[in-house]
Amino acid sequence: MTQPCAPAPVLAGQSILLRPPVPADADARLDQGRWPEIYRQFGVDAASLGPLTHAGVAAWLETLAASPTAWVIAYADDRFLGEICLRDLNPADANARLGIALYHPGLLGRGIGRAAIRALMPHAFGLLGLHRLSLRVLATNDRAIRCYRACGFVTEGRERESARVDGLWIDDLIMGCLVYEARLAD
Repeated sequence: MTQPCAPAPVLAGQSILLRPPVPADADARLDQGRWPEIYRQFGVDAASLGPLTHAGVAAWLETLAASPTAWVIAYADDRFLGEICLRDLNPADANARLGIALYHPGLLGRGIGRAAIRALMPHAFGLLGLHRLSLRVLATNDRAIRCYRACGFVTEGRERESARVDGLWIDDLIMGCLVYEARLAD
């Protein structure tokens, strides 16, 4: 595994940790499997999903480890839950794009995503000095949209029929959160 230039710091949230990946995360990711209903919410056509392989997970883990703005989401006891990252970090404009993924349907609706985003926001808006976070989400992903709104994101736009999932065209919502809009608690 390639070592990152500057490892992501460990960030603590309510009942979760954001930490750099460790080799044991590969087995935990494999154990979670590849659920079509999860990938549909990522905008992936379920028919295009191949098997989840050791090689694929190893490549994913290496990419995650190489980024100083990517973390594994884990319970406080270190059990792997998913990932969260800041992409397209633009220091000149003080913005980045948020990405988050929980890979097992049993993890959804439990506040894990909200806790992870809220753990990341002080780092993004504080230490990294960002002014804005943005993201894209399928307009049909109601659970994720509620989570993002609870964290302070607002809908800024809609790309009509921008994703084709299982033969259906679905809109993408563009959401953003400015530093003074972030909600770190309910």
